[in-house]
Amino acid sequence: MKILKIEQRGPPAIGGVEKNVLETSKIFSKLGYETEIWSSDIMTHEKDVDNRISFMYEGLKIRKFKSHNVHLPFLKLIYSSFIKSLRNLKDSKNIVIHTHSFLFHTIAVLINAKRFKKVIVTLHLDTTNPPKKILMKVLKMFTSQENVYITGDTENEKQFFIKNGFNPNKVFVVPNGVNLKDFENITKNEIKDLKEEYNITNSSNVLFVGRLTKIKGCDLLIKAIPLLKSKNVKIIFAGPDFGSRDEWKELALKLNVYDKIIFTGKLSQKKLSTLYNACDVLVHSSYGGESFGITLVEAMACKKPVIGSRTGGVKELIEDGKNGLKFDIGDYKQLAENINILLENNSIRRKMGNYGYKLVKKKYTWNIVARKYLNIMNQ
Repeated sequence: MKILKIEQRGPPAIGGVEKNVLETSKIFSKLGYETEIWSSDIMTHEKDVDNRISFMYEGLKIRKFKSHNVHLPFLKLIYSSFIKSLRNLKDSKNIVIHTHSFLFHTIAVLINAKRFKKVIVTLHLDTTNPPKKILMKVLKMFTSQENVYITGDTENEKQFFIKNGFNPNKVFVVPNGVNLKDFENITKNEIKDLKEEYNITNSSNVLFVGRLTKIKGCDLLIKAIPLLKSKNVKIIFAGPDFGSRDEWKELALKLNVYDKIIFTGKLSQKKLSTLYNACDVLVHSSYGGESFGITLVEAMACKKPVIGSRTGGVKELIEDGKNGLKFDIGDYKQLAENINILLENNSIRRKMGNYGYKLVKKKYTWNIVARKYLNIMNQ
């Protein structure tokens, strides 16, 4: 059996979906399955592209397809050469396709689904903001095919599909995950050096990890700063700019808190893992669009308490009062209250961090995730 993983933005692009595809693909390959990743050429904004057509990345075959902006219902991009390559695949009855998100490539795969051994669709839906009914009808029509299955990142997402008339025997829960070694092998000296680099040695450190785009809600973190009781606090934004960084700088200057924030830009996995270990609390401040919230699991892998908005899969990942705290979407005052609670009490932070770590080991490692996918592929 050959496994073909398909997403809109492929390696080395970063993001929760992108990490899922890369990490599970590496495990499939180690287990002896021929595995390949296909994607469009989009990397960050629609202007930022990867012009390579075919290359190796972390031991995996990667193929990129040139994309074009379009103005069609449901679609922002098409990459027409993808369809031709899909149809030209040899020995298609021995290929399992795992496609992510309901975009152009997933529609193309579903139209051609009968040609393949099996098709798995992972939508990564934020059920707090469900898709339009017509999209669900289209998806249900395609996924009624015998060899097509759906996975949701959370139990909540699975129940959403079932309530909307999808066959419950063809909908499965497979979460995102982490590689614990990425976070456990960080030394005290590495943490010390990173704290010195960012001048956060003697401060209380609140971390946000992700793309700097409006939907991620980083403005809420900035608005919360004047309400924090600790005057020696740093808010660290770790991730690439997706068009919002300048706006948030202006907001911080307007609120006179610019000296409290740090933008690190895109970091290597090693440095990001060190930063997780150097922080006191991780905040996931999204307005929506989150089916899971992989940064929450990464922080828990470092025994850190987490704070998240009540959106999508975040609601399910955070067990309020056990591994973290939740706040209402868009409510920066409530967010500030939660940060104050955690920064003021070391024992609560430690207790929540330990609980979260045990949860990760039990449910959210990439080995567990990959084998759940394989169970569906092989059944």
